[in-house]
Amino acid sequence: MKNKITKLLLVSSLSCAIFSAQGVLAATTTNHSMGDSFATQLASQTALVPKFARLGDTATSLYNLSSADSTLPRTDVVDIASYQSWMTQADFNSLKAQGVQTVVVKLTEGTYYTNPYAASQIQMAQAAGLNVAVYHYAIFGNTSDQATANAAAVSEADYFAAAAKSLNLPSTTIMIEDAENSSTSGSVWTQATQSFQTELAAQAYSNSKIYTSKTWVTNSYINSTTLGASNIWIAQYLYGNPTVNPTSWGNALTNNSVYGAWQYSSQMYFNGSNTTSNLTNNRLDVSIDYSNFFGVTNSSTSLNNTNGTTSGATTNSSSSNNSSSNSSSTNTTTTTGNSTSTTNNSSSTISYQNIYRLYNSITKEHLYTADANEMATLPKLWSAWTYEGIAWQSPTTSSTPVYRLYSSKSGEHLYTSDTNEVTVLTSMNGWKKEGIAFYSADSTGIPAFRLYNAAAGVGAHFITTSTTERDNLVTYHNWNYEGIAWYVK
Repeated sequence: MKNKITKLLLVSSLSCAIFSAQGVLAATTTNHSMGDSFATQLASQTALVPKFARLGDTATSLYNLSSADSTLPRTDVVDIASYQSWMTQADFNSLKAQGVQTVVVKLTEGTYYTNPYAASQIQMAQAAGLNVAVYHYAIFGNTSDQATANAAAVSEADYFAAAAKSLNLPSTTIMIEDAENSSTSGSVWTQATQSFQTELAAQAYSNSKIYTSKTWVTNSYINSTTLGASNIWIAQYLYGNPTVNPTSWGNALTNNSVYGAWQYSSQMYFNGSNTTSNLTNNRLDVSIDYSNFFGVTNSSTSLNNTNGTTSGATTNSSSSNNSSSNSSSTNTTTTTGNSTSTTNNSSSTISYQNIYRLYNSITKEHLYTADANEMATLPKLWSAWTYEGIAWQSPTTSSTPVYRLYSSKSGEHLYTSDTNEVTVLTSMNGWKKEGIAFYSADSTGIPAFRLYNAAAGVGAHFITTSTTERDNLVTYHNWNYEGIAWYVK
């Protein structure tokens, strides 16, 4: 890799793609669809600083997915609102034929809106043999005062329950709180949610659950310990698909299984067999149901989309036995805490560790660390830090360390496996070597690419394992490709 030392002195921090959909309220409408706030935030991100959601293609902010892609997670659940009023009975029948099990219909918002299409949407879903759940877009007072938020939550629960009763929905119906309105302070959401659920139970709807973003859970706006991770439907949109971005998708598929369900895309096109023109031309939100979250037991033991027909990269799993015609060796993978060990019968054991990624919304810095304590502590010390997820896995040791350096002048953390770059930078005023951050895998691993854009300022350097993301940055956003920085698992 070429040295870019003079440029390094002009910038602050490595910058890389965001994992989590963060909640920013689109306050210009009184009828929000599920994930509307999260998608608005993603779409508003500038193209200059790389973001996963921004780089799927040049026309849209999120990556278009196909239900025919067998590398994706299962398509168990679709959620709809009045914006899907175009759906006909044939569309619901087709969703059922393509493996969808549950349709979640928006019923209400605040205490001022009821979906006028909800009744017909529910009837068509039921006629197609689909399980039905309903959701309420929570407002909870647009306040930072806990008592006000709690009172608003009770009123909204009554409004939601009344609408459900008007449609003769049974008391066993899954009633979902859509928690994404950032005009209500994050500090009041967990307790207000408890008030909302308590009031729903008083109205005979005791099967209530929560939809929110991964970032809101990470920041404890929705406290997963208090409310129960298995009661949470998490939203997290990733760059690309498992073929172009296998590590991130594999990690997310496994890590998000602690929750009840994962909404992984707002741009799924159902174009498998038995589809309709409506479904091939209109995108839908789609989720995987991990643990009977919506009241339907999935007959498939695979987390992957078994209804898909497109081959591609497979996601990570906790154990695997791989063989080929060229080798009789067996590989076994086991995971414990932050470490994963892969044993090959014909070689020694290689231990791997998770590399965590954090993002600072003020400085625009992204931090990579193998230290779980650092990952957990930084957001507590400064709320601008957000934990974004596991970036990749690296060996716990190897012959090629990746060093972390820090500039007291710019505030930049720089990661490099180039010892000459370390030597030259630390000989200059302000740069200090913090130590070994993690290790590079050998050259048969997945390459991590480094790119540079002086105009990006603080985020002038970018690391990605995706060739598609790398090429999009170079082709469309004036980034310069510097070369392979190191290798990962």
